Amino acid sequence: MTATPRDPAPKNDLHHQGNTQGDVPSRPAKLSSEEATAAALELVADGFPVFRLKPNGKEPLIKSPHGMDDPLYGVCKGECGEQGHGAHDATYDPEVVKEWWGGNGVDDTVPNIGMALPGFVALDPDGDEGRASLAALKEKYGDLPPTRVHETGSGGLHIIFKDPEGKFRSLNEALGEKLDVKAGEGSYLVAPTSIHPKTRKPYRIQEHRTPAPAPEYLPEAIEKLAVSKSGDTPDGDRTPLVDLLEEGAEQGGRDEWLTKVAGHYAKSFTKFQDFHALLKATNDVRCNPPLTEREVKKIARSVWNREQAKKEQGVKELLDKLAEGTDPAEVIAALEDNAEFEHKYRDKLLNKLADKKAADTLAGRTDESDYHPAIGSLADVMAEVDEMDDPQWLIEGLWPEDAYGVIAAQKKAGKTWSGLDLAVSVSAGGKWLGEFQCKTGPVIYIIGEGGKRNTIRRIRAIARHKGIDPAGLPIQLCTVPVQITKAEHLKLVRDWMTQVKPALVVIDPFYLSQGAANGTNLAEMGETLREIQVVVSNGNAALAILHHFKKGSASGTDQMTGVGLQEWGRVLAVANIYKSEIDAEATMRTRVTLNWEFSGSEIAPHEFSTTREVWSEDPKSLVKPMYYEVSVGGVAGKRTAKDVPRLPGGQQMLYDAIASMEPGKATVKAITAWMDKHRPERKSFKDAKAVGQALVRLRENLPDLLEFDESPGKAIVYTIKSQADESDPE
Repeated sequence: MTATPRDPAPKNDLHHQGNTQGDVPSRPAKLSSEEATAAALELVADGFPVFRLKPNGKEPLIKSPHGMDDPLYGVCKGECGEQGHGAHDATYDPEVVKEWWGGNGVDDTVPNIGMALPGFVALDPDGDEGRASLAALKEKYGDLPPTRVHETGSGGLHIIFKDPEGKFRSLNEALGEKLDVKAGEGSYLVAPTSIHPKTRKPYRIQEHRTPAPAPEYLPEAIEKLAVSKSGDTPDGDRTPLVDLLEEGAEQGGRDEWLTKVAGHYAKSFTKFQDFHALLKATNDVRCNPPLTEREVKKIARSVWNREQAKKEQGVKELLDKLAEGTDPAEVIAALEDNAEFEHKYRDKLLNKLADKKAADTLAGRTDESDYHPAIGSLADVMAEVDEMDDPQWLIEGLWPEDAYGVIAAQKKAGKTWSGLDLAVSVSAGGKWLGEFQCKTGPVIYIIGEGGKRNTIRRIRAIARHKGIDPAGLPIQLCTVPVQITKAEHLKLVRDWMTQVKPALVVIDPFYLSQGAANGTNLAEMGETLREIQVVVSNGNAALAILHHFKKGSASGTDQMTGVGLQEWGRVLAVANIYKSEIDAEATMRTRVTLNWEFSGSEIAPHEFSTTREVWSEDPKSLVKPMYYEVSVGGVAGKRTAKDVPRLPGGQQMLYDAIASMEPGKATVKAITAWMDKHRPERKSFKDAKAVGQALVRLRENLPDLLEFDESPGKAIVYTIKSQADESDPE
């Protein structure tokens, strides 16, 4: 990269005048190609090289071309000639900028702008804590010189200075709580006009100036904070570390000197990369001449490993005390004083604790809080119930507002589509599946499958179908599984309940959240489900768990995998695929018809069907919008006769196959194909010959059940009698 920077001229347009987030429209901003191109060209003219970030994101758009087994992984900085090296891809070339951001689009596919920092250093205060740290820095050392300032989409600041000698390195909380430093090779900022991934508000230039030289006191301030973090003495006292830093190191003693400094630093860091970054900065400033990057990393890794071994030994000694009978609460308190406890040793501790009370203590729970058995007279309980507010529906006619239950379906039925439709409907106060009115309220959705991008694409498709702007919906997403067998995860959920006050909590899917619980042990599953049920119910919310079917030919709620859920749930919903189709045209539109059954102790049994269609303008694109439509109708494929027998397993499987097909389609070949897809683990009717023989026996034994067409020269076609009179699922 070769820079041709110039002093920026004052700007008077909206791009530069939006000094506060109050200037930003309430609706989510969208970045146009024209705006992005103009902003990127302006940055290049001001001396900042640019590269592409993910649309509405902070990560580089292009993934690294080097896999983890590639010798160039983590080493190559673009020398290979390929894109995918983050800030090392940044360019000053206006023609490349026009190519990268050219076009006339205004949508969620326009890349955000990354702004590399060669020769610059930026202060990055985040939130109220970061601004407080910045104020403390100014109070101690004086005001910052006038310089270039950007405002982030979340209301934070990027304060940019010149660093032509490369004195600084990126370091988290280098100058105080939530006050980071961004500098050096490979570092970058999200640049103005880009859209913030959470707030969907744009980044803006607050002060459009030529960056001033970095204040001379910044290196000293970073070092002093590191000294205070080391825990030797309060700031300002003479300590071995202060003496070491003042002395510095000349050639011949640099390795030993830097190793001693690293020993002091390592005590106060929980992340190696932050520890390593500070050590590199110290080497650059205090060693004459500085050691090579490789030498510094070798020292850092050696000292870090030694420090971690000390912490491991300390934890082992505490766990040994636990085994000897020490009070678990004392062990927990000691472990929580260990900086690594939160991330590394918690599971190890829980596995050692035989006393359940210790896990309760760890979760911040006491015997009297969530669950405390007690009795009351019938009269007292009746009076308590009479004083309660009248019960309401979460989903009208299907799910009481305080109920916990299960939504289960077979593979590829689209459980998550239904769950996300429910989340959007509750958060917006709309109708689930376009039919069933929902209570209005916030939603917590814990989704363990699919990832953030796929989940957001689905939510946008559902909201588009309902005519809703999704950005304003009070939905809180957790895109990693919550382990409901872990006390610390239950504490997280409890905290979320207090913060969000949701009307609904959804866990999707259950198998990723049940942790080590034995799904075949009824008592163990009951205990596991009780924990999360009590936490959510005490927050006055409904709980919906999405679950899979087991393999085989069971029906109704017996199709649910494992034990416990069907006994536990106050509401049980099962969805069976009646028909699944895919359009082979360009949109690859899928059309799935499901038969639903709702049951529960407080609701009347309810049956209906849904037909869901999903498609994309370009199925080969992972960023083009998806589209979703759903409608509700009568039960698909259901016979009108009241005396339909429940057939033995194998015969029922044949019946289900025929009932799922349109009249005139159920040949032996088609029925066999249906069973290969939907009942692959069947123990009978393994091939077309066996299916044909079974159908002959079925029509002989139950002549009132099947009709068949034996036209000469054509395959026999089977039809369920009265199928022509069935209700239309649409």
